[in-house]
Amino acid sequence: MRDIYGRKESYEKELVKVEEAPITPKNKELIKKWNNERLARNLKHSTVYKRSAQLRKIAEILGKDFTDCTRDDILRMMSVINTQKLKVFAPSRLWD
Repeated sequence: MRDIYGRKESYEKELVKVEEAPITPKNKELIKKWNNERLARNLKHSTVYKRSAQLRKIAEILGKDFTDCTRDDILRMMSVINTQKLKVFAPSRLWD
C-alpha cells in the first residue's frame, strides 16, 4: 500500500521523540513494545503514531512508571488533560 501522506515517516519521527522524551526508561520500553504489538496486529502507522504520542504525553504528565501509578495519579493525569486541552488528545477519542 502506498504511503502518500507520509504516515510511516511520521511514525518513525515519533519513535525518536519517545527516545528523547523526559520519561522513565521503563515507560519508553513499554511504549515501544506497545507500538510493535499494534503494528504486528496490522494497525495502520497513523493509528499507532497517534496512540504512541498520547502514551508519551501521559508518561510525561505522570512522571513515573506506568506500573507504579495509583488511582490518584490517573485522576491527576486526566485532570491535566481535561484542563489544558492538550493538542495530542484532540479530538477526545483517547479511550476508543
